[in-house]
Amino acid sequence: MVPTNSMDKTIFKLVLLLLSFSCILAAGSDDQSAECDSPLAMSIPDSKWSASATADRSKYGAHLARLSNTADTVGWCFSSSKETKRPFIQVDLGQNMRVTAISTAGVQVKNESTGNYSSMYVSQYFLAYKREGDTKWRHYHRNDVSVTVIKTNSSDLHKHHLLTPRIARYVRLVIDDGVGDKWCLKMEIHGCPWTKHDGLVSYRISQGNLRENRLGWSSLRDKGYDGTRLAYGSKVGVLYNGLGQLTDGVTGRVADWNDTGNPNWIDWIGWKDTVTADPTVTFQFSSLRRFSRVRFHILNLPGQHEKMLFSKVILSFSKDGEYFAWKTIYQPSMAKRTSMCNKAFWIEVNLEGHLGKDVTCDFQYYGWWVLISEVEFESVEISPGDVSGPNITPTTANNSVIIIDSTDEVKIDESSKDIASDETWSIVLIAGLAAGVVGTLLLCLLAVLMWRRRRRRTRAENTFNRVPVRIINPSKKNSLNRRNDLGAAMRLEKLRMLEKGVEEDEDDEIELMLEKCNFNNARNLGWRDELLKADENAARNLRPQSREISLEEEKAAVLAEMRKVSESSDE
Repeated sequence: MVPTNSMDKTIFKLVLLLLSFSCILAAGSDDQSAECDSPLAMSIPDSKWSASATADRSKYGAHLARLSNTADTVGWCFSSSKETKRPFIQVDLGQNMRVTAISTAGVQVKNESTGNYSSMYVSQYFLAYKREGDTKWRHYHRNDVSVTVIKTNSSDLHKHHLLTPRIARYVRLVIDDGVGDKWCLKMEIHGCPWTKHDGLVSYRISQGNLRENRLGWSSLRDKGYDGTRLAYGSKVGVLYNGLGQLTDGVTGRVADWNDTGNPNWIDWIGWKDTVTADPTVTFQFSSLRRFSRVRFHILNLPGQHEKMLFSKVILSFSKDGEYFAWKTIYQPSMAKRTSMCNKAFWIEVNLEGHLGKDVTCDFQYYGWWVLISEVEFESVEISPGDVSGPNITPTTANNSVIIIDSTDEVKIDESSKDIASDETWSIVLIAGLAAGVVGTLLLCLLAVLMWRRRRRRTRAENTFNRVPVRIINPSKKNSLNRRNDLGAAMRLEKLRMLEKGVEEDEDDEIELMLEKCNFNNARNLGWRDELLKADENAARNLRPQSREISLEEEKAAVLAEMRKVSESSDE
């Protein structure tokens, strides 16, 4: 068709422009959910179909439930009159596949007595599935607590798209309710192969956070996780023993942060620094593997509440799930952050052939949020005998890290840091123990020094309290046994009065005290001689005959004694 006038030409150009723009968007989008819609059950052999109950195996066997059968009179049916608890039909897909949708339809059943056909169908069912190695069935749910029941209103074709793809090998439809004497079903499983996750069993993750109480998709949690949830009060803290959105093959797309009604936010998992301090993801594989690279699909929205590319990611590897040896540290540069503003893109990190059965990714914040939608590993399984690690010296090495944008194929080379942990971490551990021992000894030494100082101070105070103060009057009885309490106060008062020059009023009192206390007094001289004659041993305990001293000598003696007391207290 060729346009005939200018208006038609303008419209034609606009249509071409819109088509070109939509093609560009389609080419730039890395969302695999639109392509992952192939029928999986069509080519499954009859032996892989099974059911818990069947009305007539020749007419209504489980393998007849293929939706590809054109006749609507053929399907799987079972008698609703039988008391069968939770009847089901299941399919073995042969390997782990990505399941994205389930289609069901009813069956036209002929009444043998009247010859008329009536619609009989399953009106309500829920989905269960298992992966390779699972012992228990997992249930599909659209929220964190309940099983999602899928309803149909007629026997017409009904296709239910799963909120997020599920990884499954065995798919089971458990019937909850139906319409008719027989409940009949035709079904198809939609999906595609699950690639780039060979050997992955489960991952353990810190649950994502809520942005704020808004309508729409305000939750940035892992909504597709099918493992166990550890709850701390009203908060779901850790998810383990399952798979979810990080490995479902769907990559997130750019959306406005404030547009919580945009369904693109379903595909993103986010952590906020004030809620989750250390976002951590640990991937568990079925066997020992050699890893060549890992890819993270992240969202970088600087300026919008700082939802930015992480500051650093530390990848560590373990062979037993407990001791993590080899580490790879990747830190994006500022040039990368600037060139990848407002984009969702892949970051590819070279792992240099590290060995492990478990891989832990520790993310560190650069802004307020870290947003991730998908993680992919490239690895190969190795035999138990081939356990030699990568040829890496304990020094820092440069790795080629490529960032691939999903829209404009931008590639940026970066460098990451590898640390050989077997020797380095042993040295760090020994150094830490030595530092701890030295620190403990220093603390003990400091405590002993403080104790000795306090003890010396206490001993000095006690010594000061016990030192007798000698009154400079050798004839005074028991003067050497006087303590310092009253005597010190008297001497201080006397010294103060002497310094003020008040000497005349005290002369008479001092002379009177000397007369009373002096053994050389004439009145007491005869008593002293008789005492010496009666007991010679007593004479040895008496003081020698004293002499009169002046006030200047007494003042000097008091000052000397005070100086000795002061020196003793300082010690």
